[in-house]
Amino acid sequence: MKKYFKWLVIGCCFVGLLGCQKSNVSKERQESIKVLANKVIDSLNAEDYAAISDMSDAKLKEINIEQATKAAWGPAIGELGAFEDYGTYSYASKDENVTVVVISKYENKKVQFTITFNNKDELTGLYFK
Repeated sequence: MKKYFKWLVIGCCFVGLLGCQKSNVSKERQESIKVLANKVIDSLNAEDYAAISDMSDAKLKEINIEQATKAAWGPAIGELGAFEDYGTYSYASKDENVTVVVISKYENKKVQFTITFNNKDELTGLYFK
């Protein structure tokens, strides 16, 4: 439980920081990241964890992102209900990475996804709450 609380606090701080700044990501890059983020969300909704791994960089593959995502997302998907809408997007860039926060709507709840991609369009971070 403490582990989830820690990630919740980190996610809230991150979203708070995103809300305080104007996006420094170009419109073209935002569109390409939006497509990639939607692909990640679609893969999660389809429980296609191999697709998540295929999109990931070497560090995430090294920690077995496929199994970690399955362990974290698998129990949650049943509670969410049917996927309804991708929702809103917020973007931030740091170094060579772009992070997008997507607040998606499901039948029973909303989910906040924090998804990071590097300049090679590889997934480098995935959090949801």
